[in-house]
Amino acid sequence: MTHPERCSSGNIKRVILILLFSLISAPAFCAHLLKEEAVEFHRQGHSAQESGMLNDALGFYQKASAIDPASAHLYNDLGSVYEMMGEFEIASECLLKAVSIEPESIEAYSRLALLSEKDGNFLLAAKYWLKFIELGNKNNPAVQEAKSRVYEIGMVIPEVMDSYIEVEASSLKKEISSFKRATISDKESRLQRHLSEGNAFYQDKDYLNALKMYMEAKELDPQDSQVNNLLDATLSKLLL
Repeated sequence: MTHPERCSSGNIKRVILILLFSLISAPAFCAHLLKEEAVEFHRQGHSAQESGMLNDALGFYQKASAIDPASAHLYNDLGSVYEMMGEFEIASECLLKAVSIEPESIEAYSRLALLSEKDGNFLLAAKYWLKFIELGNKNNPAVQEAKSRVYEIGMVIPEVMDSYIEVEASSLKKEISSFKRATISDKESRLQRHLSEGNAFYQDKDYLNALKMYMEAKELDPQDSQVNNLLDATLSKLLL
């Protein structure tokens, strides 16, 4: 015997679940499609820019940024095209938008510095160069060139030289701190290795080699109470 009411209730629940799933998944699916479309417009923009088709590149980048307005990379590329077109003011606006979205957008700072120099605003250029230096890899030739540029500007504008010295001092401080951490870590690693080997010798009743390992550990950290206790125990065994 069938139960129409029960079957009908089950069907209604399934329909409701399907509708709920559709409502939940549809926005995510649409967002995914839009993201893919923005990526494709961006790719086409790059291709057009590399081919020297600047108006086409601009159109593609604008379409991409309309879909994905939170992409710093897109605004960097827009700034690049405007700069190539001689629209320096608009280029600067795009690059400033990029760093407002992503404050560590290193590429934007170098472009802003160059644009500021073209505009004759060397104080502002130095500010952007210093940010580029702060964020960049010190071994990067571009960073070394930026340092030279700031130094040249600093020879004319004293406050720039002061800022340059501050950035260099901060960088040196970070390097020293990093070196100290690495040294401490290496020392701790060697200490633990000597203790481990010493303990293995001690377990095998090879007290002479155990003593040697513990003494090497003590050289690394004379104040370590664990090392001193192990030394005392091993010496006691040897003197028995």
